[in-house]
Parts: sequence; structure tokens; C-alpha cells
Amino acid sequence: MPIEIQFLGQVGCVITTPECRVMVDPYLSNAVAETESEDLVRRVPIPPISSTATAVDAVFITHNHLDHCDPETLHLIASLNENVPIFGPPSVINRLEKFPQNQNLNLKKLTRNFFLFGDIDVSILPSAHPIIRENAEGLWTTVGYLFNVAGRKIYHAGDTSLCQALIDHLKAHAPIDIGLIPVNECNFMRDASGILGNMSVREAFYLCDAVGIDRLIPTHWDMFDANCVYPEEISLLYRMISPSFELSVIEAGQSIHLDTQKAGSQTCLSAS
Repeated sequence: MPIEIQFLGQVGCVITTPECRVMVDPYLSNAVAETESEDLVRRVPIPPISSTATAVDAVFITHNHLDHCDPETLHLIASLNENVPIFGPPSVINRLEKFPQNQNLNLKKLTRNFFLFGDIDVSILPSAHPIIRENAEGLWTTVGYLFNVAGRKIYHAGDTSLCQALIDHLKAHAPIDIGLIPVNECNFMRDASGILGNMSVREAFYLCDAVGIDRLIPTHWDMFDANCVYPEEISLLYRMISPSFELSVIEAGQSIHLDTQKAGSQTCLSAS
């Protein structure tokens, strides 16, 4: 059975392995527009809940920004998947635990950098958003995840800028089959609007080449007008500089399938 990675928009995805179905940073509501800024209206429709948010074995959250850690979405998933564990760094779990309405969520604080969940070896990596930060216990406040399934490695960056420390951490896990990496760069306009950007398209390309990531799936390009990157920009730069990795610019609802057999395997795109 191949591994399926279904993109949900923003950075959200569903990863289905032979034994597990896990979600990363799902954003399945309009909470950002309703509670933070009415200008940040979804450009991407909410996917069908019946096929997206059911049969979920775990949820992984990278950090506590609302488009990644959305209580409305988490309660929806919990209502459809009894006692589903929700993993996150202490900064995420501590914030969720402050609100009484979240007491029914099965919150799991990540206090070590590696654990096994089903058939997935999960490694927790730092994210620079905008820099790598640690709490008093030396635990990262914003994280990414490296999911290793039978030797096939999927890196989900969450939100991160590019820095040497991130490159060094990722090199320890190289080669990596797929990287889901944000490309909504930090710039003057976003800073002026109070939007904390991530790495640029060119920086994401550099990261893949520097680390040894075989295929890039750009993220954080599609959800909000003020924070979008046109897919034509991404594809044009890829054609111009011809980097060493493969590029898959996929839209919300589309999937990548990754063969669990490394030798002679193929990665294919399908629409869900």
C-alpha cells in the first residue's frame, strides 16, 4: 500500500500510511477571518468533512498560530474521532489547556524529539518562525515533523524561515523523499500588514538542494489573498534554475502517492 499525502490548503495535510491516518496543521474553518482579520478570507473551500476529518488516528500541530492550531477544527475532528490524540510542542498544548472548552481534547505534549506512532517513526525538528526558540526546559516552541514510514521520509516544515541550524538538523535525516515547505516569503508588505512570512521560493529550493530532499511540495501559498504566492511564480523559477529535485505544486484536495518500496518506486499525483 503506498503512502498518500493529501494537501488541505495552507500547510494542512492528511498522511495515510499502511497502518495510520494522521493530520498535520488542519485548518477546516473560517476562524481566521471571523476572529483575527476579516481581510483574511479563505480562497480555498473547506474540504468535505466526511472524507477528510474521519478515521483520523492522530493530529500533529506545529505551532500556535490560528491557521495551524485552530480549536474549532480540533473540536470538529475530536467529535468525529473519539479520543484522538492531538500532539504539539508545549507552547501549543499549554495555550490550548488554558481554555476550559478544550478540556475534552486529548492533548499530548511533546517532551522528546523522537517517538513511534503506529508505523510512523516521528522526529520533531525545530522551526525558525521567525527564529528557533526554546522554552525554559529547552524544548522548541515551533516545530516541524519528520515522518519515517518504512524508510520513506516526509518532512513537514510547518512555518519556518531558512537558517543554518535548520539545514543542519535536516541533513542528519537525509536523504528525504518529500518536503512540504512554506514559500510565503517575509517581505516589507507582509510585515506592514502584520503577517509573519516564511522562506521565499528560492530559499525553499536552496533548502531542498542543500539537504537532499527529492521532491518539494510548496505550502502556504494558496489560502489568503494577502499571503498568497502564485503557482506560476513557483513553476517559472523552477524551470529557470533547473534544481536537482522534483517539484509538485498541488492544490487543496489533490494527493501525492509515495511507494513504500524504495527501489524503483514512483511518486504520482492524483486528484481526490
